[in-house]
Amino acid sequence: MINHEVRGNGPPLIFLAGLGLDLTVWNPLAALLKDRFTCLLVDNRGSGKSDAPTGPYTIEEMAADTIGLARSLHVDRFAVVGHSMGGLVALQLAADFPEAISGLLLLSTARGGRSDALGSTPDAIAAMGRTRGPVEEIVRETLAVCVSEDFYSNRADDFETLVAERIERRATGRGIAGQRAACGRFDFGSRLNEISCPCTVVHGSEDRVASPDKGEQLARGIRGARLVVLPGVGHIPQWEATERLAEIIGDFLATLPDRPIR
Repeated sequence: MINHEVRGNGPPLIFLAGLGLDLTVWNPLAALLKDRFTCLLVDNRGSGKSDAPTGPYTIEEMAADTIGLARSLHVDRFAVVGHSMGGLVALQLAADFPEAISGLLLLSTARGGRSDALGSTPDAIAAMGRTRGPVEEIVRETLAVCVSEDFYSNRADDFETLVAERIERRATGRGIAGQRAACGRFDFGSRLNEISCPCTVVHGSEDRVASPDKGEQLARGIRGARLVVLPGVGHIPQWEATERLAEIIGDFLATLPDRPIR
């Protein structure tokens, strides 16, 4: 079972979260977009309230989960916002089901491959790869490398709120392991030229998990893709730059040659 929530009215827009994150990571962004779009928030397999079968998982399986969910809701064509691992799923969707995808927004996403799955700086590699220890300590260490230094230092209350939320909604060890294996096995670098739908790549300049050059590589490899760099923002722009990201998404969807239909 793939858990989901539907909010708002308008053309459908599917949101796919990053490794270990559930659909609540989109709450602030969806609140800004639901008056214009039908926001379909998805828990990937292994996260939130979705099933967490014994892994390893594959990105292809998660793409199949998503298209199956869309079809069950009679959503035949939609745009996708994919964050980090969710961006890998979005790439796979666009390659496997081009007739269903009207546009891609890839947030903090890389092309895939084992090196990309491990982080881009020594502290990120250590934090993202850690599997043993107290839950709060692991969550705090992971989130610290996911946000910018400015957010960590100057928005301490917000950071503590995020830590508490992620502890409460943390994926199971089985789910995280399955998702991590999926990311490590996935490498889309040679297939970027298969993406035919409009695409915007959004990357924070301070992303330590997927360094900004990963976004540049995506934008260069996808025909006609646009790159937007958010200054001073880390790996999870939907937390750090919610209003700006909502503007980017709205502007992008307004340019699509065929608006997504329901």
